[in-house]
Amino acid sequence: MPRICFNLALDAATERGIQALRTQVAQGGITPPTSTSSTYRPHITLAVYDVDDLTRYEEVLAPVAALFAPFPIRLDSFGIFPEEGVLFLAPRMSHTLFALHDHVLQAFASLSSADRPPALSDDWLLPDQWVPHVTLAGKLAARQVVLGLEVCLHQWTARQGTATAIGLRIFPEAADYRRYPFSASLRT
Repeated sequence: MPRICFNLALDAATERGIQALRTQVAQGGITPPTSTSSTYRPHITLAVYDVDDLTRYEEVLAPVAALFAPFPIRLDSFGIFPEEGVLFLAPRMSHTLFALHDHVLQAFASLSSADRPPALSDDWLLPDQWVPHVTLAGKLAARQVVLGLEVCLHQWTARQGTATAIGLRIFPEAADYRRYPFSASLRT
């Protein structure tokens, strides 16, 4: 059963800046796992589901993306999930970011019970508990987390970018499968 990840895609310049920070973290003594390698595009996860068939879920994403225009996003802090050994950048919350997450979850919740995917797999993705973040490195030992935090402190600059699309990623391959560009002319 594949796992699908719906994510917020960022503009190319912001992706390059995040990749550069990932490289600096890796050069600071942390070897990033496959999930944060150069082939794993930086993103903010909106939802993750285990599904049997992608088709029904792809049909839901395009209309949600059409509701939104590209919008500014500012990555202005970093943090950790200590229990997972994850080092991440965090966006400043905005109404648009919150609304996008809510629209994605509502689109899937409104499907018939036969089509609705199982519950979200991680607590930090749930409504009213969502912790939006861009992973820099994961599955780190405590010492690696400390080294990564040091690198981030010394290399820190806030990053202003643009959210451009909803992406669909398939696991375990961690392959970018499809993107649904934001196309509305007005922000929500």
